[in-house]
Amino acid sequence: MREALINVYKNNSLAFKINVSFKIIFKKLVVLPQQIIDWTNKEGQLVYGHQWADVDNIEMHCYLGPLILAGVMKGHNESVISLWNEKNGRAIFNQSMARNRFTAISRCIRFDDAAERRRTRSTDKLVPIRDVFELWVKSF
Repeated sequence: MREALINVYKNNSLAFKINVSFKIIFKKLVVLPQQIIDWTNKEGQLVYGHQWADVDNIEMHCYLGPLILAGVMKGHNESVISLWNEKNGRAIFNQSMARNRFTAISRCIRFDDAAERRRTRSTDKLVPIRDVFELWVKSF
């Protein structure tokens, strides 16, 4: 899979790269589970209040694209500021979404209902991602 993503990166246009890279990894999950978007928006409203703009399915794909590309391009140890730097950063990150929006979504992304998890304090370590993980396993 990594080789396929690297070939996409080397051989295609920037807009095409993000879309194809995402589809290679998530080819069986055409639409992200709505729960992730709902819980992310709930956390965003809790953290940012009325300043939070709800994330939709398209924006979540735009968020995950640069996240995946950072790993493929070995940028996982680089700071968000350096990846989005206009002089020395990589242009694809600036073109995908605004840095401040990326960091806001990173701060708020949730794979479960965080408020419910805090109330139950389960001993199951997979509780925060269990629903999404089981969906992922079923699809492959």
